[in-house]
Amino acid sequence: MQLSAEVIDHIESEIGLNLPIDVRNKYLETNGFLGPTNIQLLFSYNEDPSLDIIKFNKFLQSEEWLPDNLKELVVVGIDGVGGNIGYDHRINKGVLWYPVEGEHYDLVENSVSDVWEAVIKLYEEDS
Repeated sequence: MQLSAEVIDHIESEIGLNLPIDVRNKYLETNGFLGPTNIQLLFSYNEDPSLDIIKFNKFLQSEEWLPDNLKELVVVGIDGVGGNIGYDHRINKGVLWYPVEGEHYDLVENSVSDVWEAVIKLYEEDS
């Protein structure tokens, strides 16, 4: 199931951050998508409460431990091993962030699509 532009606008309004164009375009094609080993590379909307893009981001934004410089991060998916895939509006880049590592990003790419590709490649190399 794909999402409409109006639903995507609603997601952005609820999160308080815009989604990057590649993520918006992916939602116009499908409501979330899975990668290797069924990891949720792109969270769905209104399907699985534990992997809902709005619920996940609101939870993250409510956490007192979230560093101030990550307040402009919108998380759109996970890598399956503790990492969050997102877009940092401060630097206008797609990122892979492991909360246990604090403010440091493990991967910074030009887009979220590039982060998805890198995560998929890592799974292919390990299999």
